[in-house]
Amino acid sequence: MKKYLFIALFLFCVVYSAFSQYFRKDTASYTTKSLKLDEVNLVTGYYSQTGDHSTTLGGLGDEQVKEFSSSIDLKFVGYTNPNYIHSLTAGFGYAHHTAASAAWVSKTGASRTGGDRIYPSLEWSMQNVRRKTEYTVGAQYSGEFNYKSLTLNTGFTKTNNNNGEFGIKLVSSFDRVTLINAETMAKNASVLTLAQSSSNSENDVMSLAGTTTNAVSSASSVGTTTTTTTTGTTNTNTNIVTTSASTQEGYASKPRTTLTTALSFNQVINPRMQMAFLADFTGQFGYLGLPFHRVFFADADSSKIEHLPSQRLKLPLAVRWNYFLGDNVILRTYYRFYTDNWGITAHTASIETPIKLSPFFSISPFYRYYTQTSSKYFAPYAQHQTSEEYYTSNYSYSAFSSNFFGVGLRWMPLEGGFFKSIELRYGHYKQTTGLVSNVITLHLKF
Repeated sequence: MKKYLFIALFLFCVVYSAFSQYFRKDTASYTTKSLKLDEVNLVTGYYSQTGDHSTTLGGLGDEQVKEFSSSIDLKFVGYTNPNYIHSLTAGFGYAHHTAASAAWVSKTGASRTGGDRIYPSLEWSMQNVRRKTEYTVGAQYSGEFNYKSLTLNTGFTKTNNNNGEFGIKLVSSFDRVTLINAETMAKNASVLTLAQSSSNSENDVMSLAGTTTNAVSSASSVGTTTTTTTTGTTNTNTNIVTTSASTQEGYASKPRTTLTTALSFNQVINPRMQMAFLADFTGQFGYLGLPFHRVFFADADSSKIEHLPSQRLKLPLAVRWNYFLGDNVILRTYYRFYTDNWGITAHTASIETPIKLSPFFSISPFYRYYTQTSSKYFAPYAQHQTSEEYYTSNYSYSAFSSNFFGVGLRWMPLEGGFFKSIELRYGHYKQTTGLVSNVITLHLKF
């Protein structure tokens, strides 16, 4: 926590130093308008998913997930003088999910399947109208039972005299995975403890025949593997982090750090056409697997926890092209190329066409296609070899293609009404792995 506070203080000092040179200018016409509530955004969503490649069971099993989420953002705007516009946006979100495969985090199939997450955020920006620049600094937090994440970001944009805008954004995320023992998560701790005491192999999580020998624990895909004897001692191996059953407080945790530099350039080509070029440089470091993602092997009647490198470098490059087809139709297109040092190469192409049916109502059909190659560390159920250094059966690292399509409906009432806009969106997603999901969101802007 001290490290996070130091980083936040450092970012504040940097931004304050950059802004202070502007505050000393244009004082002759100095006019102050305090921050006032300018906009409220309320977003509510429901997500459901089905599939049969659960990572908790080594690449087989129910992937059913349901999630309800809701968030609110309050935007305040004020002026230090006519050239400087300040914006402060405060947000808070809550999500509740249930996941069928989470039941098998413990060997009894009795782990809790539901979890809650909160995610507050705060962002401040200052726009210099005369210099055509904008600075931003922000912080976001996400917390659930066994996973905590703090994200800090700062950004700068500059608009030139040719209707072009350059932007840079630096984002740092500091995550911690709490390692929770199985008895804390299981509904029936006594049954789980008795089952663990009969284990003969500390490496076996589940045999190929389906008999569990160790318990893996935690909600929301984060946890630890624990093997506890009847005397309360703990067996340890090189692939599994273990925790004594007698430890109820001060759980150990593992860090994960993500650093991103995002560059963008937007250009208005003519009154009808706009283009944008985007590039992200991302590095992830630390514990990049999850402690109860199981892997089964072709040459052994046993399983282990997935083992992945502690470093991952990502490079997505994208282009966006928008064209106004008359006064009532907009064509929005997007393409992204992605590659990383884990062997994945991916392509994304999407199109969305907002159509204005009246001065107050529009409809926006959309479609997105995605395809990727397999990571060099992935293999399906029982196809890895025990001699491999890194291994996972998480199908998000497999080769697959997906289609995502849907429609959005937007209503903008007369100016002066209670709502600025109301938007309802529905999307249907399908992967070639068999995973299918549906999402619906309602966005109210006041």
